[in-house]
Amino acid sequence: MNSIAALIFCLAVVGAADFHLATVGNDVNDGLTLNSPWQTLVRLNAALSAGLIRSGDRVLFRSGDSFAGQIALGRGFANLTFATYAGPRPARILGSIEINALQQCERVATPPFETWRCLLDSALNVSQVFVNGRPLFPARHPNSVDRRTTFAIVQQLPSASEFVFAKQALPEPCTNLSGANFHARPVEWAFKHGRIADYRPGYVRLFDALGELKVEKGPGFGFYVDDMRQRCLLDAPDEFVFFDGKLEFLLGEPLSSCSVHVTLFDNGLLASASGTSNVTVRNLRFENQVADGISFLADAKQITIESCEFYRQGGAAVTFRRDASNLMFANNTVESVGSRGVYIGKGSDVTVANNTIRNVGWYAGYGQDAATMAGLTLGGTDRALVYNNTILNTGGNGIIANGRFNRIVNNHVGHAMMYLSDGGLVYMSGSNGDYYNNTVSGNLLHDSHGSLAGGRGTGTPGCPGVYLDRGCSGNAIANNSVSNVPLDGIKLSTETSNNVVSYNVISNASRSGVAFTQDTVPVTIVGNVVANNVFFNTTNAVYVTPKVANSFGYARFFNNTFSGAQTITFLQGGSRISSAQWSALYGYREDDAFSLG
Repeated sequence: MNSIAALIFCLAVVGAADFHLATVGNDVNDGLTLNSPWQTLVRLNAALSAGLIRSGDRVLFRSGDSFAGQIALGRGFANLTFATYAGPRPARILGSIEINALQQCERVATPPFETWRCLLDSALNVSQVFVNGRPLFPARHPNSVDRRTTFAIVQQLPSASEFVFAKQALPEPCTNLSGANFHARPVEWAFKHGRIADYRPGYVRLFDALGELKVEKGPGFGFYVDDMRQRCLLDAPDEFVFFDGKLEFLLGEPLSSCSVHVTLFDNGLLASASGTSNVTVRNLRFENQVADGISFLADAKQITIESCEFYRQGGAAVTFRRDASNLMFANNTVESVGSRGVYIGKGSDVTVANNTIRNVGWYAGYGQDAATMAGLTLGGTDRALVYNNTILNTGGNGIIANGRFNRIVNNHVGHAMMYLSDGGLVYMSGSNGDYYNNTVSGNLLHDSHGSLAGGRGTGTPGCPGVYLDRGCSGNAIANNSVSNVPLDGIKLSTETSNNVVSYNVISNASRSGVAFTQDTVPVTIVGNVVANNVFFNTTNAVYVTPKVANSFGYARFFNNTFSGAQTITFLQGGSRISSAQWSALYGYREDDAFSLG
């Protein structure tokens, strides 16, 4: 450090101040001592906006206290710390307010449900309701005992914004639903959203085109609508409506006491301007935000989030939208998040370590695709180190690792793809060759599902332990344990090249240890290596589905150990074929497709 830089650093430290918040405080205080704390986030945001809080300062929340609202960093702040003081128990940043159920609510016994009616301020913008920590859902049509599995069944899709339903699947409800929210559940993805312009029995037209949808007739694939303004839709447990200041909800069982929170604030901490840097968030608990616990909308660098807790966000626990660098997300707990756990968009030099992320993407209607229901998403990140994390029970992918020179090591990922069917425990997209040279090593990967209801075996398209999608190249998949997956342990799709799959143990994969799926001309799966792996209780060691002619050059295959499985199985037109048939069809021998050791 040169003398000028050292002098600047010392001056910053000398001038730094601590600002305190406590529920027993008062906003007329100066906030500068333990005995003169502020009370609300409104006062904190005023100080931030006025420039009273400057580089090097700390904002400290009293241990165990709760603060409702959103911390707003409206300009590029640098060198700030947000943390808990006076005890180990984290202070709570709430996106919700608690209703005084004794004074504002009445209970009405209406078997088989219990109805609660609460009178609130009509100016409130309620978006979500929690009762005793459990999320409720806006009143919907049609109803479902299990909100993940039953929807109206689509019959025809005339255009992106018009839907025709099976005759009895979408009967006219008790009211006109024009303006209500429309949720589409396609085959392989989560929900897409629109708003209803015209609603008639068996027909819906939307204001917002949803784009192309892969639609399939059958249970679990279809649509529903919800509208919290329509009381007549309130006819099932765990539903609520809110209109004209009146909140009403149904419970499936009677409660002797009722803690009711309604969400009002989008984020716990929002950094909306570019240039935010050197910000630390430590030992705080974020709860019940409408969108994200912490959200950086613009470029940010040298951000540390550690030892924090995130519960019941409607969007993500933490989001970095773009251009994030030198990030540390460590020793945090993320649980019961509606859409996705942690999202890091385009960025570099990121560390995600020693976190527990579980129960992500389980609320019907929140997610939009597989990426938004993942435990951790690297959305184009370079030089990330993701290690020693536990990620369990995700609606979509466990980890999405898109980028270059990333290391995904020593993580425990289990029970992914509980809600969707196109993804895996660890998923990588090649992005037309832009993403490459990543390492997935030493991970414990088990139980991917690929079914709307959370059951195994629907197999479209298989939800492998590690999924290298189109364009992945130069990646090392090594020393992982993969077990209990439908279809394939590791899958390499079209345009994957020069990847090394080695020293993995793959067990209880219903179709194969490693699968190659090629569906373009010319062949672009080339130069891969499958070596020194152990395949146990898999039907095939390697499974090949050539959908086009002239398929060759997939991989070198040597020094692998397999129990009770054919070495290589070829599929043509949905049927298994022999090596001789392969040669006759394509003019290449088996050894041309796979160099066998």
